[in-house]
Amino acid sequence: MNKHSELKSIKEVRAFVQENNFALLYIWSDQCSVCHALYPKLLESVKDFQKIKLGKVNYQVVSEIAGEFLVFSVPTVILFKEGKEYLREGRFMRVQEFNKQLKHFIQTL
Repeated sequence: MNKHSELKSIKEVRAFVQENNFALLYIWSDQCSVCHALYPKLLESVKDFQKIKLGKVNYQVVSEIAGEFLVFSVPTVILFKEGKEYLREGRFMRVQEFNKQLKHFIQTL
């Protein structure tokens, strides 16, 4: 099972990205219906990838996330490898396409 973390400060977000070889940030908001619908699908997507650690960040709690990671809408999903951004999806994410990209990314490394 993947490790899922609720990150509550920009310091925690930075540490999460740096400390995990494959870090996936899920940036969301309480008032976003798309965010609530997408999260279970994202959990399903990453369950087969044991290397990926998932961090969930509420935009309303950690508002600095917008400036630091250039987040203009929620939900936003960002995949990092060794602290470097490799994949980004936002707002109306096509889950099947994301799954293909994720699988390709993991297999090529």
